[in-house]
Amino acid sequence: MVRPSHRREMAQRSVGERKISIRLACLAFSISRTCYRYQPTLSDENAEIADWLRVLPRSFGHIGKALKQQILLGDTSPHPRIVESLDVVKEI
Repeated sequence: MVRPSHRREMAQRSVGERKISIRLACLAFSISRTCYRYQPTLSDENAEIADWLRVLPRSFGHIGKALKQQILLGDTSPHPRIVESLDVVKEI
């Protein structure tokens, strides 16, 4: 199964190289015209979160690794010991 982002790329390539219409390319690759025109945007917040996920394990050792794992798994309430450790570091 091909992901929609790959089908979008193939449709855009066929429009550029083969000179077919966008409508025909979307029909051929089974994507909507909205998907064809979609441009992903990255926010500054995403970059900041990615930086924190890289820094946590280096800065806080095992606690940082545990916190990173909880964040990636979607657990919004970290273990109380992790919160205490981070509060101590913030005070310093």
